Amino acid sequence: MIQGQEGFSAVELLITLFIGSIFLLAGYQLSTQVSKDGADAAKTAKVSNIVYDRLRQIRFDANQDTCNPTVPTAPANEQVTIPGLRGPATLVTTYSCPFSGVGVVKVTINATYNDGISNRVLSHAIFSN
Repeated sequence: MIQGQEGFSAVELLITLFIGSIFLLAGYQLSTQVSKDGADAAKTAKVSNIVYDRLRQIRFDANQDTCNPTVPTAPANEQVTIPGLRGPATLVTTYSCPFSGVGVVKVTINATYNDGISNRVLSHAIFSN
């Protein structure tokens, strides 16, 4: 009768447990990062939706000879409370005339908000005549 090895030795078992723990730790870090990125994306999407809605609400008249927008529905600076953000978001609306004499107006809204880690700025713009 030949005696053979049955089962795993203690060294083989420890090496297997060490390699397995490395994979588990990597998976945990990956899932944590994915959750954090998802939460950041959700906050950015909320702010983006508010800014997009404000751009759609803006109505103005532009003279064909001069760029003279009037905006009765959108203030230049606005504080907006958005659930999930630390503090209110500040929306700054600016108007510019990139093409002289054409009557095209560029409306830009910059939203500054704190996502819990740092202050971020999101910018959207439209052109209209």
